[in-house]
Amino acid sequence: MTATPWTIGQLARRFGLARGTLLYYDSIGLLTPSGRTRGNYRLYKTADVERLAKIRHYRSAGLSLEAIRRVLSQGGEGLHAALEQRLFAINRDIERLINAPP
Repeated sequence: MTATPWTIGQLARRFGLARGTLLYYDSIGLLTPSGRTRGNYRLYKTADVERLAKIRHYRSAGLSLEAIRRVLSQGGEGLHAALEQRLFAINRDIERLINAPP
């Protein structure tokens, strides 16, 4: 038994995203729908939903979409390095703010 595919609207509501965000993710190749209806509507399967959950998780950690694309294309390899780079950038920003004149 297979799960019923999700439409773009259902997926957007599930993750609290704008439909346009998912369209953008599709346009940059970050989240491509698994299929289409006869009317050419996008359909997302369970693997797509899981991928979007990872994208949202990585975005909440502050990773850029480009960093997320690299991590996902490598099957999770490089996540440690991407998070280290993000931590370095955060620490650099904190240091800059601490040393900024009042």
